[in-house]
Amino acid sequence: MDNAINLTKKLKIHLQLTIGKDFFLDNLSNFNKIKSKLKKIKFITVHLQANYNSLISNDQRSILFIKKLIRFSKDLKNIVGYCVHPDNVKKYEILKKLKNKKNYLAIEVTDLKSRSGNNFKQIQKLLNKYEYLDLVLDTSHI
Repeated sequence: MDNAINLTKKLKIHLQLTIGKDFFLDNLSNFNKIKSKLKKIKFITVHLQANYNSLISNDQRSILFIKKLIRFSKDLKNIVGYCVHPDNVKKYEILKKLKNKKNYLAIEVTDLKSRSGNNFKQIQKLLNKYEYLDLVLDTSHI
């Protein structure tokens, strides 16, 4: 992690930080230890991740994850957006709390081996149903 942070500062580029639900909750103290380093990066996009046996939903662990992530993000003040693969989410409503006037909340296209989000009909249906979602086109999945 330190190498990525140092490289982003040296080259004056932005960082995509992957944060897994369970890993974040189990290692929050470690995330807090690097907070001062992350604050030095101009812009950070958070790529949310969850395991198939622990999807982002409206369960207590997901609610705690979103609550802790919001607090962590507010402390950083440089989060410009959040993206997530549709197959990591069971209930989208919980994610809406992440979106505000300063950042975006988006689903990201996925590759064919993913359970969902890998065809345009599915993506369009999600975007129509959850109007607060944007779309990230990751060229590695197209």
